[in-house]
Amino acid sequence: MSVQLTVFDGSDCIGGNKIYLAADGTGIFFDFGLNFSVKSRFFDEFLRPRSGLGLVDYLSTGLLPPIPGIYRDDLIPPGVDLWNRCKKEDLGCCGPQAVLLSHAHSDHLQMVSFLGTQIPIFASVTTAVIAKARQDTALGGLESETTSIVLKEAWEGLLRSGHYRSSPALGRHYMVADRDVVADEVQEFWASSTSSRVLQSVPLQISPGRIGTLKALFFPVDHSIPGSGAWAVETSEGWVVYTGDLRMHGSQKQDTLRFIEATTCLKPLALICEGTHSENEWFMSEAAVYENARLAVELHKGLVIADFPLSNIERLSIFHQVAIDTGRILVVTFRDAYLLEALSKVVKAVPNPLDSTHIKVYGPNKVTLASWERVLAERHGGKVIGATEVRESQGSFILCFGYYDLPNLVDIDPGAGHYIHSSSEPFQEQMVLDRARLQAWLHHFNIRNLGHDHQKNRPVSPFHSSGHLSGSELVDLVEQIRPRYLIPVHTEKPHKIRQRIQERMGKTVQTILPKAGSPIILQR
Repeated sequence: MSVQLTVFDGSDCIGGNKIYLAADGTGIFFDFGLNFSVKSRFFDEFLRPRSGLGLVDYLSTGLLPPIPGIYRDDLIPPGVDLWNRCKKEDLGCCGPQAVLLSHAHSDHLQMVSFLGTQIPIFASVTTAVIAKARQDTALGGLESETTSIVLKEAWEGLLRSGHYRSSPALGRHYMVADRDVVADEVQEFWASSTSSRVLQSVPLQISPGRIGTLKALFFPVDHSIPGSGAWAVETSEGWVVYTGDLRMHGSQKQDTLRFIEATTCLKPLALICEGTHSENEWFMSEAAVYENARLAVELHKGLVIADFPLSNIERLSIFHQVAIDTGRILVVTFRDAYLLEALSKVVKAVPNPLDSTHIKVYGPNKVTLASWERVLAERHGGKVIGATEVRESQGSFILCFGYYDLPNLVDIDPGAGHYIHSSSEPFQEQMVLDRARLQAWLHHFNIRNLGHDHQKNRPVSPFHSSGHLSGSELVDLVEQIRPRYLIPVHTEKPHKIRQRIQERMGKTVQTILPKAGSPIILQR
């Protein structure tokens, strides 16, 4: 029987992976993420998809592939002939029986929110916990419903959420792929609700290792978010392997090496491989990031602001250690604290703010707190601080502030300070604009921006370590695994990857450049 692979999103771009495998009467998606490039092309902070029209704007702009039968029925507005508005895509012989998630970054996970709840989600327990923590602390909206949904109802030709007393939140089915047992405290967190709406949760279940006719294996890998993994699926034509996102210079490097070794033994038919940095050859290690950050904090006696993605727990752990080593207190936001508490239940290395003497929580300056914020404030009690405490002892703290936390500087009124940017450089127009606004805030408060150096148009920062393979590491990985077919995804330069593979291995590996929505037939 033939194996059909369709990359609906994730070709010729970074992120948005939606990759469909149809084999032996079973269909699965590898990831179902948000394409940031497409979203920024049509929408911004104030120009958003219309929630009252459900799927309409998402399908019309290409944020979702037009595939009938996979989405929530409650997101189809009354009286709208949805599928006559767009060219329908074909999944081949069968519909999806599962989504296999590689990790919890939005460009791999977020559009799961729109899928029907009959489709189970397979993931690591850490990915499930991160997804729930994010939804618990989100401002709402259709795109946040990755672990539970609130059914929409027709109202004057549009859609709206049902009343909280009569419409409970319905949990999605998550299958844990990396544990034999899920701890009781994790199940309790999974079943908890942060709002007045009742949550009818579905307990986390252990993956049976099979999806329909297919055997599925999960391999932990090193990436910039905990719980990341690769997948291998056994079909009648051979193994199909999906790397997700991975690297070999983080603290979990051995996980990636074990994945490569195990996958090599499978002699895969096809390798679907990320190629984010196909031309970059060197990255800062996380160990080097720690040393550089510690030295920077030691040299600067005033206020220090550390800006890094909330999901990069390894980076947060680094700054937590820097705070300990330099005698400072790491100050995290409410959302940071909520996520850290949740993750500490499944990842031993994650510090729980309740237990660490070097972590405090910055209280939001707002009139009305969300229900989860009120509960968290009560639980943390004296560990919650505000602008006054920071202002009066600025050299005692490292503030974990991101772009949207900058207005808090008005309350703190730093006379000077240092900002450590510990994230990737902007690669989209909107990110460039955000960076300009950031610089305006820093200049206004006389805060020095550290860590920006550009060599040969390539950003190099002593405070950032990439979550991806270098170009040579990518080629080495393919050479060791030696699949029959290589399908590069999550890259803006697939042609460059094909060229490098051909130069190294000739015709021993056939590189197929996927075209969005076009099926690829894989045969031995």
